[in-house]
Amino acid sequence: MLSSIWTRRNGAGCLDETSTYIAGNDISPHMLDIANDRRCYDETKVVDLNTKPLPYADNEFDVVTCTGTMT
Repeated sequence: MLSSIWTRRNGAGCLDETSTYIAGNDISPHMLDIANDRRCYDETKVVDLNTKPLPYADNEFDVVTCTGTMT
């Protein structure tokens, strides 16, 4: 499962003319390849959420969500 930082719903083909910047993060490069094929994110990075600091500046995002990180 992707652990995501985003400002709008995710899913296949989610980038359109109403989108804002969406960044997707996952520990699995394979999952990011799938997300990139679906054009879900403006940017993807391989990130281990247990490693700090995360590769983003403070206050860089308005909304942060995590999905599937405990499963």
